[in-house]
Amino acid sequence: MTVSRIQPGRRGKRALAAILAVGITVTLAACSPDAASSPSTERIYWTNSGTEVGVPNRDEAVNTIGIANLDGTDVDQEFITGASFPIGVAISGEYLFWSNGDRNTIGRAKLDGTEVDQEFMTDLSSPAGLAVDDTYLYWTNASHNSIGRAALDGTDINDTFITGNNFPNAMAVDGDYVYWTNNGNNTIGRANIDGTEVNQEFMTDINAPAGLAVNDSHIYWTSRNDGTVGRANLDGTDQEPSLITGANTPPGVALTDSHLYWTSSDGTVGRANLDGSDAKADFITGGDGPGALVILHN
Repeated sequence: MTVSRIQPGRRGKRALAAILAVGITVTLAACSPDAASSPSTERIYWTNSGTEVGVPNRDEAVNTIGIANLDGTDVDQEFITGASFPIGVAISGEYLFWSNGDRNTIGRAKLDGTEVDQEFMTDLSSPAGLAVDDTYLYWTNASHNSIGRAALDGTDINDTFITGNNFPNAMAVDGDYVYWTNNGNNTIGRANIDGTEVNQEFMTDINAPAGLAVNDSHIYWTSRNDGTVGRANLDGTDQEPSLITGANTPPGVALTDSHLYWTSSDGTVGRANLDGSDAKADFITGGDGPGALVILHN
């Protein structure tokens, strides 16, 4: 099973909503029980925070995790309810995790939507973006300028695993490195997977970076201000900042072996080939402030 690893706290919650909600992990019908329970079904999950494009407010009644099959069918906007400004989302094993930005918690549920626990981890510092590897759960602390880490069972919490960030938002990990977007100074940071050799300016001059994802050859990011999805080699070279254009303050990006997916604050999820070709901006429509997204890919 391959899982795409994905896409904040307060500078004042409304300011946060303005920055991250319009830039944060759907014609939506009920997801069938068979689709929700089948372990072989490839699915996409996303956060719905009720944000509006360019508006510093959000509908606080909309705090859900949505789900669909990877082909865009069996969509359910309220697959998980009761979240509190969900921002980041990630998958490990049989569990789905999400950050509750208004509650300073990380929630967890089974991938079929059962065993929902909105306070799986508590007393955090404005958690935002999430990422996982085989051992740890990582998160950005947007307004506390740090990255946290904990064991996947929620123990061994280190809320300041990496410090010195600048309003960090999205996260991604691979076998060697941890990556994050620094929303405050338009950079992408990187560190060794153990938190050493921190480089807060691994990539610079990224215009309002939001979503982030990596595969074995490239790093992908979204730019809220430019309405683009960009791509570079894993070492940060050969940047293609406009691989995808015409998105609407895109907050999140996720990858499979063949496609990239991104959210737009106008309520859509787009899809394209990994090289940016055959882009379809409205692959899924009708969302309510979709943000970060993550893919379960068997």
